[in-house]
Amino acid sequence: MSAAKAACDHMKDWFQGTPEGVFVSMAVLSDGSYGSPEGVMFSFPVTISKGSWKIVQGLQLTEFAKSKLELTGAELCEEREEAMAVCQQ
Repeated sequence: MSAAKAACDHMKDWFQGTPEGVFVSMAVLSDGSYGSPEGVMFSFPVTISKGSWKIVQGLQLTEFAKSKLELTGAELCEEREEAMAVCQQ
């Protein structure tokens, strides 16, 4: 799938919302759900209604998925710190 198609699908979901019982993956500001670090942009399962997203809670994750989320979270925090260091120069 092209990046342009993915961006179009993303915007469609955001503006039109998701059907009842359906969720999509969207990068949103983390609130710590699923053990992710708070305050970084992270991809979560979300439902969308009237332009507002809500993270889907309670999905069961395998140990493999949990380990990948932990690794990704650490990388995002490291990148955030690097970016903030550049901003403070």
